Amino acid sequence: MRVECRISPSARRSQSNGKLDTLTEGLADDGCPSGIVMSGCTKGLLNDPGDNNCWVNSTMQVLWHMDVFRKNFRLLSNHACAMPYCTFCALKVLFVQLDFADDNQVVQPLSLRVALAETFKKQRRFQLHVMDDASECFEAILSVIHHHVCFGQPENDCKLPHCITHQMFAMNIEEKMKCKCGFYSNSKGYSQLIYRVVTQSFLAQTCNASTGFAHHLKLAVNNQHVNRPCEANCGLQAELMTVCDKHYLSSIFH
Repeated sequence: MRVECRISPSARRSQSNGKLDTLTEGLADDGCPSGIVMSGCTKGLLNDPGDNNCWVNSTMQVLWHMDVFRKNFRLLSNHACAMPYCTFCALKVLFVQLDFADDNQVVQPLSLRVALAETFKKQRRFQLHVMDDASECFEAILSVIHHHVCFGQPENDCKLPHCITHQMFAMNIEEKMKCKCGFYSNSKGYSQLIYRVVTQSFLAQTCNASTGFAHHLKLAVNNQHVNRPCEANCGLQAELMTVCDKHYLSSIFH
């Protein structure tokens, strides 16, 4: 199936000046990360029996409901197109369809499924009619967008101002190890696009409706503790503490 990116004149936006809209740090009063606007519309994505679209639909819902991502993605047009199976073009088409869909209208995500299936065919990932993982799909789409718009820039060291993947989602993670024997390790830093939170860490937070869901999710990220063998070889289990510098968080639940 050939995926074509044809955007109606009314859907076109002014071209990007090379910079993304500024992301406001911190959390809004309603507890949502700044820049996320939840739409109240009832339009949706199709998932017929046997299609197994639930995981890709979850990914699309996360990206679609991020107003700042949706706005900046509209501004991007110049990319290394991989037609006839271009994930970037398929994502553009799907966003336009959601833009102009009537309330209660269901949009078919097949074009994106086909593009993903062809892009990751050799790795046997994201194939048609096969169940897959929503968080892995989310990370894969972000990676594909980077490669489409950054023209050879290494993914692990991208600081290009127009790369929405790294400007919005790249997180600097620091890990420190603390043991009862007195051992305390130096910080080990690395960068990644998504961070998986252990459900137990989130449930351990004392929920307060006035602070909102996103506030407690951020606390869970920065207070997630995992036990690992002490690097001082004392025989005890040391506590691995993780700190994330990103206030702009998104989540996918299964």
